[in-house]
Amino acid sequence: MFPTALRQSLLAILVACLSLTLSSCSDRPPDSEKIWLDFAQEVWHQSGNVTTDLISAPRKSGLDNLGYGWSRVHADNPDRAALEMRQQVSRLFFFSADGDAEAIEIEVSAVGKGPLKQTPLTLSLNEKRLTGLPLTRAWRRHRVELPGNAVRQGLNLLELRFPHPKKAPRWRHKHRLRPHVRSLRIFAANGRALWPQRPTSISLIDDSGSSLGRSTIQMPSPGWLEVVANLPERARLRARFQVERPSGVDGEPVLVYGRLLDQRLEEHHLAQERVTDSLEDHEFDVDLSAWQGQSVRLRLGVGGPGNAVVSWQWAVVEGPPGQTRQLEIEPIRRQEAPSSGRLGRPDILIVLLDAARADAFSPFGSTRPTPAVERLAAEGTRFETALAASSWTGQSVSSILTGFFPDTLGVGPWGSRLPSGIDTLAELLTRIGYRTVLWTQHPFYKQQADLKRGFQEFYRPAFQDYSALPTPDQLMSDQQPTLAFVHLMPPHTPYTPPPPHRGSYSSWYTGPIEPEATSLNSLTKRRDTGNLTDEDRRYIRDRYDENVAFADAQVGLLLSMLDSAGRYDSSLVILLSDHGEAFLEHGRFLHTRTLHREMLQVPLVVKWPDTVSGFRAAVAESVTLVDLVPTLVDGLAVPESKSGFQGRSLLPVVFDSASRHETLWATTRGVASYHQPPRPQQMLQTSQWKILFDPLTDESRLYQVEDDPAETRDLSGELPMRSLALRQALQRQATFNREMLREAVVPGPIEELDVELEEQLEALGYIN
Repeated sequence: MFPTALRQSLLAILVACLSLTLSSCSDRPPDSEKIWLDFAQEVWHQSGNVTTDLISAPRKSGLDNLGYGWSRVHADNPDRAALEMRQQVSRLFFFSADGDAEAIEIEVSAVGKGPLKQTPLTLSLNEKRLTGLPLTRAWRRHRVELPGNAVRQGLNLLELRFPHPKKAPRWRHKHRLRPHVRSLRIFAANGRALWPQRPTSISLIDDSGSSLGRSTIQMPSPGWLEVVANLPERARLRARFQVERPSGVDGEPVLVYGRLLDQRLEEHHLAQERVTDSLEDHEFDVDLSAWQGQSVRLRLGVGGPGNAVVSWQWAVVEGPPGQTRQLEIEPIRRQEAPSSGRLGRPDILIVLLDAARADAFSPFGSTRPTPAVERLAAEGTRFETALAASSWTGQSVSSILTGFFPDTLGVGPWGSRLPSGIDTLAELLTRIGYRTVLWTQHPFYKQQADLKRGFQEFYRPAFQDYSALPTPDQLMSDQQPTLAFVHLMPPHTPYTPPPPHRGSYSSWYTGPIEPEATSLNSLTKRRDTGNLTDEDRRYIRDRYDENVAFADAQVGLLLSMLDSAGRYDSSLVILLSDHGEAFLEHGRFLHTRTLHREMLQVPLVVKWPDTVSGFRAAVAESVTLVDLVPTLVDGLAVPESKSGFQGRSLLPVVFDSASRHETLWATTRGVASYHQPPRPQQMLQTSQWKILFDPLTDESRLYQVEDDPAETRDLSGELPMRSLALRQALQRQATFNREMLREAVVPGPIEELDVELEEQLEALGYIN
């Protein structure tokens, strides 16, 4: 940006100008009683306008940011500083306000051992291949022309691919050939490279000490800030701005504008001004009453051939005095759980069935019996619509055990660490005298140390010994109440239950399909699922249902242990899953990649201890598994935690019939291994609507959940303004989550998985 001294001088001039009310620098701030929308309040979740010349490496811990696969080298030496590709696919993003980028200029070289192929480094833009670049030991600059149909307005994804040897020994990884990138420049349609010194994003400059008493929006060129909202009566758009230029630039004009997109997607130019001066005041004052009561898309932006920063001293929508804008969808905030203690201090058995979709169980609509789950549902509460916080185990279990969403925690691939400032369920219950036991058939707890935090005892049978179960002594103690968290792998692949379940539904099939994780993943990856017959598809689902029956039988054995010890009636028993399972409802088998209903809706049944009564047998309101920890904190009267929860206690809904129509959230990294580039997706759901958003493709899908629970009809094209409003709420929640635990200790570096664990996760379909 500008030198500090120059910025201070400019700011002093601005403050002095504003203080002279009788001078030519008029100071007419909006009447605060009339401000209905302040654009400054929208900056914090719309700062994705990133520079194209400043290359920065992503952090090495937590959830991957969009720039994936890089490590900074020689950062202390400007002449040698570069980014090094550490993965086979690495990503960079650039912002094109008008979608008119025409070329990129990239400077690359190679370090390490290995032969230099002719064109080993390939570039793709927004998933469209551009070209291959030859690598040399010396720095070499390449110019790559961008096809017009590959560039999109807004954020663009640039991927660099460099294949590693398929079977390179682990000790050789640090010595193998690695590309370096030293500079990247993006050229716009006028042939000009985008301004290297521009700020990295739209931001707020605190001018609270000025006579205006509010922050200034600093917007680099080109860029924009927009909001979707229902306009009030007598609405007016008012804005005041100055243009600041870097020293030594020519006088090419900057276009500063305000635009409106109405419900029919017609664009209206509210105001625009071609500015060639610097540090002169300019104002917009536009009557918006023609659109009052309508949902519109408002955009303030800066473009044109010139390079500048526009400082919006104010940018507001005014309405009737005293009418403040209410968000249609409030973010899911952190709050303390109540502490009713209405459950006493019972033994607690939590049984997690991996990859169990709700409709595979008879209490949730399956025609095939699952008697153990039926028993729990008949004697407790069935939550008809319970959603996981992610579509795969690593992220979902982290949320189940903490009461926070995965992106709030910063957890991504296998080996991610939890923030040390967050309490786990086991830590909370240990404080009040519980014995805590983790018993799991899933291998990933072996090195996922943070998920074992607080558990005093840890048990794990041999890999794929799915008939093994905990002993009564592991589930119960005569000395103190016990929390036993039991993670059973079935119904997860492989769909190979023992007799009598194997073949109970699928013995009729004589075809070639073998429904193992690797083969089902391969079918989806090759996109040849259309070659499957109806019989093939039915057989795969039958094998899954056999595994569900096996899982239910295992639950029955656990309940029998409680019965035999006389502890069933007095125990709190919770049955749930970490995510669902897909069978081509939206073109995929298994789970992890998307957030459609089949991957998120899971069984949730709670059998309450016999010391309580008056609970609801079924809860129709949608809930999330993030609610588990705050529910137990409430029911057990656990002392106040360090940081509250994003989940909400379910006890008021169950025992007091309190209404609950809250927003639901889920996210997925898409793949479990850090060695694979993430395929992220985010989901936000209200009582009527659900939106899915893909940050890589910048695409969203909109569903009306009441009329279309199977999510078969994407309404984003038919209801564009509704889709935009929900997408805005989704982006607000994503930023809210990212900022929520900033004060908590940052998670440690991702743990490297040992070879044995990698092989086990590969057998389960997590690593390809």
